[in-house]
Amino acid sequence: MYVLLAYVALSITAYLLVSNKWQLRMLLNVALIPGMVMGLVALLQYFDMDIFKSQFGMNMMIPSTYIHIKDNIEFTLRSNYSIGLMNNPNYLGGYMSLLLMLNVAFFTISKGRKYQIYYYVAMIFTFIALITSNSSTGIIGATIGLIVYFALTLKVQLKNYIQPLIIVGSFALVVIFLNAVSDNRIDSEIASMSDEVQMISGNYTGKDGLITSIDEIPNGLELSTEDFVIRFVIKGNELELQDVHGDKYVYIFEDLQVVFEDAQFENLSIELLESRGGMTVIYRGKTIYMRFLPDGVAMLGPGLNAFPSNLDAPSYGFDGMESFASSRGYIWSRSIPMLKGTFLIGYGPDAYVAAFPHYDLLDTANFLRKTTRLVDKPPHNIYLQIALNTGIVSLLALVVMIVGVLVVLIKKAYIIGVSDQGSLLLMSIATLLIVFAVTGLANDSIVTITSVVWVMIGLGAKGSELT
Repeated sequence: MYVLLAYVALSITAYLLVSNKWQLRMLLNVALIPGMVMGLVALLQYFDMDIFKSQFGMNMMIPSTYIHIKDNIEFTLRSNYSIGLMNNPNYLGGYMSLLLMLNVAFFTISKGRKYQIYYYVAMIFTFIALITSNSSTGIIGATIGLIVYFALTLKVQLKNYIQPLIIVGSFALVVIFLNAVSDNRIDSEIASMSDEVQMISGNYTGKDGLITSIDEIPNGLELSTEDFVIRFVIKGNELELQDVHGDKYVYIFEDLQVVFEDAQFENLSIELLESRGGMTVIYRGKTIYMRFLPDGVAMLGPGLNAFPSNLDAPSYGFDGMESFASSRGYIWSRSIPMLKGTFLIGYGPDAYVAAFPHYDLLDTANFLRKTTRLVDKPPHNIYLQIALNTGIVSLLALVVMIVGVLVVLIKKAYIIGVSDQGSLLLMSIATLLIVFAVTGLANDSIVTITSVVWVMIGLGAKGSELT
């Protein structure tokens, strides 16, 4: 709750702090600095030269009390990925997509060679951070934002067509260069989006290789897939693997691993725990944890707690699209029914994790890859996040405010003429808010990004008065 109040305070402070156009432009210029810094850090990370892995980076991050453990720290960031100064590539992509709107505007209105070079460098580094993040959400949001910005300022861009051509050409060269030096990593990312496109168009079911059911049977569980049906039965204090008719499969135990003779189980891996008190079942990358009981077998969910196997969570929409956008479809489909009863008051700030239905272990395994996986973050959608945390009314209030600011900014820009430098800056703030609204469809609200947006709301409101 204090964070929410701080957002409002930031917006009001930004509005009251600025008293003239020079101050407004100076504050917007300051916002560009993180883009250049993160662009440099992101570029180094993309080529596996993370500054934080260096001696300097270690000393900067780790308190002197713990500096002796620096050699034991492992970095999990893969090559050809970057997070900048964030802890998530999507957050970096979302942040850079916002700053890019300001960068483009300043570059198109800059006068004088040294200013043009400065804003060009800032713009390129921001774009590099965006692309190297591999954030589809950020890239799509930035693309939409740029289209909107150039559409709203079309007359100016046609008159000064050299700068838009420089922007488009430079962005294309950056993409080509990064793709070439990373073994076509960007091509692979584009290809990986084909499933999402097919889901949206209705040509992809997204149900290939799923576990179709897990049912309780006497003294055990029955797991059904598209390849086989297997029963895990406790018989005489021993585990026995049976077919659907109750006949024992042919298999042996080898170093706690179950080895089958039948080729139909080539996508199945079963490993007993050393204590032999349970086992791990993996089918096509989907992991099910089980515990042996005196009279059967229990599935384990978050916290390694036993759950009934037949509990279904309420869902709405996204049938066959659960794996959409890195399983956001699954999370959204289970989050929408949670909106019931949250019109005035939600579950409370950051209470989403506690309210999410984690007991649906079958779909948790299918779409989150592990039955023990906890949805420990907001629903990867700002609108659902706000509605569930603080209520639908609070979401509507925010939407109305952002739409109101957008209308005021765009209307004022057209009144004074889109060729005016001040109006172009107003347009850039407007497109920044539009990008935030777009990326919010698949990103969470985090302090590092949302605080910037609230500052821009205050600066945009003041800018409309000063311009």
